[in-house]
Amino acid sequence: MVVPAPRLRRVALVVLLDRCRRTALLVQWAGAWAPLAGGVGFGSSYEVAAAAVARVRTGSAEVRYGAVVGHVWATGPAWSGTRVERRLLLAVPAGPLDARAVRNLAEAGPLPARWWTAAELRESGVPVRPPELPEVVDGYLDGRLPDGPLTLDWR
Repeated sequence: MVVPAPRLRRVALVVLLDRCRRTALLVQWAGAWAPLAGGVGFGSSYEVAAAAVARVRTGSAEVRYGAVVGHVWATGPAWSGTRVERRLLLAVPAGPLDARAVRNLAEAGPLPARWWTAAELRESGVPVRPPELPEVVDGYLDGRLPDGPLTLDWR
C-alpha cells in the first residue's frame, strides 16, 4: 500500500502596520488576535496572496512589504496528514493613514478587528497568534530584526 505524501495548505498572514502610530491591525480569530489571512492558490506565491489580502482590506495596491518573512509551521492536534505553512508578511500602506482611514480599515472585514500597539498586546494579556507577534512588530518598526526568515511558533 502506498501512503500519500502529506498535503500542504499554504496561508499568507498579513500584518498591516500604521508606522506613524506604531500599531498593527489584527483580527480576532479562534479566541486570539492574529494577522489577516488569505489562502495561497496553486501556482501562486505568498507575496501575491498577501497583496490580495492587503488590497481587499485597504482598497489600494499601494502597499509596501517588510523584508522579514516569518515561517510558521503547524499541524492539527490529531495530525490528519495535512500540513499548514503560514508565512507572515509585514505590510505598510504606502501613504500616511488619517484617523478615518484607520477606523475604516478596522471595520472593513468580516471578523472583529482593531489596531494594537505591541505594548498593548503584552500588557493586556490577550492571546496572540503567533505568540512572538508583538516582538516581531516592534522589531520591524525599530529596524532591529534580521533581514531574512524567522521561525515562529504557532500555538
